[in-house]
Amino acid sequence: MTELLPKTKAVEMFMLYGHLFHPGQLKGRGEVTVLYIGPEEYYTECTVTQFCKRLIKECHIDEELVRRFARETLGQRKHVPLILQRDFVLVPFGCRGFSNPYHRTVYACHSSVETYMVNPEDSLCTLILRDQHTFELACSRRQLMRQLRNADHVRNRYIIRSRPPLNEGYPRI
Repeated sequence: MTELLPKTKAVEMFMLYGHLFHPGQLKGRGEVTVLYIGPEEYYTECTVTQFCKRLIKECHIDEELVRRFARETLGQRKHVPLILQRDFVLVPFGCRGFSNPYHRTVYACHSSVETYMVNPEDSLCTLILRDQHTFELACSRRQLMRQLRNADHVRNRYIIRSRPPLNEGYPRI
């Protein structure tokens, strides 16, 4: 972790150039959120859930509506992708090793995921992101693929719902 960012600046920079944020622990500071923004790695002093809520608030949308839309679209309750803008979808992955329930999720921007690698021996997946970032997840290939497919599905459903009907606004001939 290279540099501490204030929460408001971290949110603004993540909206523009962010790839992934995950829980971390820093000696003397406690729980921090580690951010991959552009080619750099930063941190801010808050839990992952607090940072996610600030991102949603920055997009001027209601958190409950975002979560309800994803839940209804997918028919699942836990770890639903969050669509904050047309091309800004956060894909959640579970993260072990933290006792705080508000500090146990990794969020990756769907558009930043370039590819992934799977190590079948210890069931670890490595996400390969833009700007040469990598992050190891403790999940199977199947779980990783399901989360990425779910993010695609939620995004496509959002685009279909936000598109105006084809025959509206044009004069009849």
